[in-house]
Amino acid sequence: MSQSRADFLRSMGIDNSDLQTPPEPELKPKRHAGASHRPAYAPKDSGSGGYSPTTTPTKAAAPAAAASASARADFLRSLGIEIPSKIITFSSSNRRADISLDRGLIVSRVPGWEGPLLDFNECQLQGAHNAEIIMAALAVGRVLRIPLEQSALVLRNHPALPHRCEIVAEIGGVSYINDSRSTNVAALEKSLSSMKPGPGGRPNIWLLAGGRDKAGAYHDIGPLLSQGVKAAFLMGETREKLRAAWSLFTPCRLVDSLEEGVRQVAELAEEGDVILLSPASEDSGSVNGYQHRGEMFRRSVELLAGTSTEDESTGKAPSASKTPHLLSR
Repeated sequence: MSQSRADFLRSMGIDNSDLQTPPEPELKPKRHAGASHRPAYAPKDSGSGGYSPTTTPTKAAAPAAAASASARADFLRSLGIEIPSKIITFSSSNRRADISLDRGLIVSRVPGWEGPLLDFNECQLQGAHNAEIIMAALAVGRVLRIPLEQSALVLRNHPALPHRCEIVAEIGGVSYINDSRSTNVAALEKSLSSMKPGPGGRPNIWLLAGGRDKAGAYHDIGPLLSQGVKAAFLMGETREKLRAAWSLFTPCRLVDSLEEGVRQVAELAEEGDVILLSPASEDSGSVNGYQHRGEMFRRSVELLAGTSTEDESTGKAPSASKTPHLLSR
């Protein structure tokens, strides 16, 4: 064997002696419509002596990563090496997947690992997309033989990352959520889907959105807006496009800045409502990156919190009867 091939195999954790191992039969993967196909495991009785996990790359990196993975697989097959594996599916919407979400519980159908794994309602991370991330983490923990109780404890207490559906404050029963990392319509869709509805399923979200135009399919999210959004406050160069796309589904108001939007929406929000910064756009010319935009939102909320405390002590807080008038301005 050439030195380059030996080095390549060692870089993948394969010793030269493995070349003499008879190839194991390749298992057929299980597939379920609507389920995610991400971690894959080698069966326990494989020559590897355990599980061999792989993961699907992110959408942006998928073509290059898939080509690289395919090239490695072809190279190994040319040497007579087969890597037996079994695909484990997981999904927040398809209960036929190996790991699924069932009435708030993450449940496994994996042979030898059946039953509830974790109560997702107890996790700090929320939303269907985060449920699937936790499913993947639990599966990897299983691969690495980490006790379920230990994995569940870590995942249950894992906080949201900054600028990703991050709760920055709760003032007067109103939650302020910083999702500045939402820079496209797909990200906004996930954010809205992760929000809990108001009593009786009524809309309870006040949305702050807009920024630099990325030519998104803004109309596609209209039905979801009508289900959960009370009104949208729109800023940046996309604000006119967003109003044209969304005004049939929810009331829209144009604002000149994020700070102005926070002030106006705070006057309208009632106990149980959510004020959500989820721009569905890149940063505009006046904002340097989603991190800075998220910090601007945080500072605006902190200032608002100080004002709110002062107003409550002096009895100057706006009454609910002002809401219709404020929204009509």
